[in-house]
Amino acid sequence: MVPKAQSDQLGITQSPYAVSLKAAEADLTASTGRLAEVENKLLGVEEELKALAERKESLEDEKSRTQTRIDRFKASIEALKALCEEEHETRWEGVGERIQKGEWGIQECCYQVLLEAGHSMTASQILDQLLRNGLEPTRYDNVLAVIHTSLKRLVPDRVRSHRARAKGGGKRIYVWYAAVGGEKPTQSPGN
Repeated sequence: MVPKAQSDQLGITQSPYAVSLKAAEADLTASTGRLAEVENKLLGVEEELKALAERKESLEDEKSRTQTRIDRFKASIEALKALCEEEHETRWEGVGERIQKGEWGIQECCYQVLLEAGHSMTASQILDQLLRNGLEPTRYDNVLAVIHTSLKRLVPDRVRSHRARAKGGGKRIYVWYAAVGGEKPTQSPGN
């Protein structure tokens, strides 16, 4: 075959088939290169898909194990809740009898409520809890005054009080009581 520069000098032209054959060869070479790139990308995508499928399976296994743990915790909580409620009912069941026998007074009941609460409470909150526990101090004309007086008379190493003004600078002063050993009586008024 004669080089193109010489063929032009000699006046020989290439056949149109030869030109299209060369163009087809160039296109084929370029296409083969692009095909190799696409194949490499596909291999990378396939590997990523495989890794993602494995990760999904791992996460589903972890989710299943976690759900099993949650179900076990829920069952334990329900069992313990029943035991706690039973213990609480048993503890307050005989209080009425103790009061009638003179073994316990309002003072001891209030102290017990504070111990169980574990945080500071106002006299009205203590009264509400006494009523929820089934204790009805109806023999007193002014129950809140009796609660305040009883708690003030308790030895300071059993109950401490804290005074705080109502939010917004109001004139009303709240008195908070806390059993010693529990939270310090620093809770702000919220009634």
